[in-house]
Amino acid sequence: MKTSFLSKSPTALLSCLGSLFLATSSLAEQVIFTEIQYNAPVGQPDFIEITNNTGTPFDFGNWYFSDGITFTFPDFDAGDTDAHILKPFERILVSEVDETTLRTAYPNIPAAVRVYGPYTNSLSNSGETLSLSDKNGIVMTTVDYNDGGKWPAAPDGTGHTLTRINPNLSNAEWRNWMSSAAPGGTPGRPSASEDDLPTTTTQIFQTTSVWKYDQNVTNIDRGTTWREPDFDDSGWLEGPGPFGRNSADPFATPWTTGGRTTYYLRQDFQFNNAFSSATINIDSHLDDGLVVYLNGQEITRFNM
Repeated sequence: MKTSFLSKSPTALLSCLGSLFLATSSLAEQVIFTEIQYNAPVGQPDFIEITNNTGTPFDFGNWYFSDGITFTFPDFDAGDTDAHILKPFERILVSEVDETTLRTAYPNIPAAVRVYGPYTNSLSNSGETLSLSDKNGIVMTTVDYNDGGKWPAAPDGTGHTLTRINPNLSNAEWRNWMSSAAPGGTPGRPSASEDDLPTTTTQIFQTTSVWKYDQNVTNIDRGTTWREPDFDDSGWLEGPGPFGRNSADPFATPWTTGGRTTYYLRQDFQFNNAFSSATINIDSHLDDGLVVYLNGQEITRFNM
């Protein structure tokens, strides 16, 4: 990643510390889709989670998918008379692979959760209508998910799943779906929020970190190319912070005087750890303006 700072100041003092924190309409549906893995990464299978959202058991023998995948649930079994009953508030999974393969790929599936499959006709990676009907052809639940527009983008190949937010609001509303808080989702379990995930803090820069900098000798506008990660800054000076000029403050790297009003700074860092979301915290001491870019995109500014 490339972090770039632009400071405009007749008497500039800049010190930086960065930290990365790793941190409708109502529709009372009784049986609902609660999680969909429709474009899993290579090595992980797709799945659909179905939930009985009521305290009433359902006979779901011979229920079938009338849109999307092809799969029919088993009928009554005299050897296991409860097998065709969807218990109150029960979650079940349907996958493109057999139960053993699914549990190997997602080891956190609770042992008590029933797994069905494999189904045929893969879930569409670009979105489609997915409907579950009872044996009489009555649609019990349906969703027309998508990988674009206002639908979450993360479930499209990153490992995150499409996860229902509120079981008591419409299945069909994009507003009621989000990407799972972590890759792999929570098949067979209630969805996790960001608050459920461990948070770690990684320091990126300290006040005394070394930066590449340009004092803009001719006081010209450097445009936008200097913000980009592949910009060649090999000809720039470098030094540790804090930076400044025209002051008795103990600057580690004094900037030259001469009426300059713009200073440019660049710094590289690599972050390769897995994370579900991140926040960059930037503390600075300056006089009097600052703009910060990350990989060419502005992320914050002060007094500019």
